[in-house]
Amino acid sequence: MTARNDCLTTLRTQLNAGGGGRIAYEMVQRYSQNAAQLAISPFILIHEGRESYSDRAILGKVERRLAVVLEAWEDSDPVAEDRSTTAADLLADMEKGVTADRTLGGYATDVRLVGNELFLADEQSPRVGAFLEVEVFYTTTTS
Repeated sequence: MTARNDCLTTLRTQLNAGGGGRIAYEMVQRYSQNAAQLAISPFILIHEGRESYSDRAILGKVERRLAVVLEAWEDSDPVAEDRSTTAADLLADMEKGVTADRTLGGYATDVRLVGNELFLADEQSPRVGAFLEVEVFYTTTTS
């Protein structure tokens, strides 16, 4: 496995563990273009973004930065609960999972929260969502 895969696998494990949050996710998976539409709730998708790296090596190591977007969805009960509170809870749970171990089991040097957004589907749909953008910093050896 590569350092990038190790970081993403550990991130998935931390999110699946819930990070001490209130939601037990039915599924946490890395996004795939040909993945089936998820009908289970709640769930998290992990989207891998652009990877950048330092152009200078220090002691044979290169620092890399990977942009990752986490996308969580849950079907809420629009009568029994405030949908914006449900979306905020999703976001809080993802943040707890990500920050439970900012080194991702020693594979990363840091994980930084970059931005977030809450999403409420139209009023006819009970689905609410939260997006969390993070940057994962890790090092690899030069080849």
